[in-house]
Amino acid sequence: MVSDYFFVFVKVFGIIYSWFNNNIVESVITFIKVFGNAVILVGAVIFLIILVYITIKNLKKLPKQYTIVIYGNGVVLEGIRTKFSTYAAAKHYSDFYQGLFKQQYKFSVIGNK
Repeated sequence: MVSDYFFVFVKVFGIIYSWFNNNIVESVITFIKVFGNAVILVGAVIFLIILVYITIKNLKKLPKQYTIVIYGNGVVLEGIRTKFSTYAAAKHYSDFYQGLFKQQYKFSVIGNK
């Protein structure tokens, strides 16, 4: 008689455990997997937004115009272009003028806000 109750208890427990495992636990595990993926995606998006913000903030700090100065005195030579909108162009012309005038003048690039 006790073994019959025990057998019924084990059988009912097995059915409840299977139902609980198939319906509740798997649903929770699936939700956790999807939620984890969503957290990773949101983290990546937040990282990209912060990266864009920092990049734009640093771009706003760049000078609007670059000037080639001679000996740091602002001397202007005839026929020499001294105002540029990009640093690369100003540096290129500065190197070109340095090679052209050799020891006579020293050229450097400064940024103007």
